[in-house]
Amino acid sequence: MSTAKTRLLRAGPPWRNGMDRTRCGRRVAGGNAPHWRAETPRSSVTEPDEAMAARAAADWRAAAASKLYRRQDIVVVQDAPDGTCKPCWQNLGCYGLKTWRTDPLEVLRIDLAVADQQGRIELGKELIALADLVAAHRKEFCELMESEAVLAALGATA
Repeated sequence: MSTAKTRLLRAGPPWRNGMDRTRCGRRVAGGNAPHWRAETPRSSVTEPDEAMAARAAADWRAAAASKLYRRQDIVVVQDAPDGTCKPCWQNLGCYGLKTWRTDPLEVLRIDLAVADQQGRIELGKELIALADLVAAHRKEFCELMESEAVLAALGATA
């Protein structure tokens, strides 16, 4: 019998309504409440905050310094807070807290890496719908691009 686990929500694009996943990759069913139910009814999902991310990062660094073992060059943290999903905690410690506004490319990178066919189909539908929305409102899109200075920021990194 498995014990209840608290899983950590992974950031998703702002247009998404459902099809969310935890940091360990489990699909989350529910709505836009802060505490959703994961696939298993004995699990809950919470959105990590800055304090939790700082603690996970400290645990990750401590594990890298002393309490770790390697499986094909993957660092595995052996400790996580009681009741917290270890893979979710490891992911938060290793990659940090990503949000759409701070790192949209990282949020999409994770979505693009999803291997299940249903997730890929849903992401494709979302991207096509966004392209259609941009085509229908080209002027507003261009104004938003200028106000966000996205092109200048991307050009500076190229």
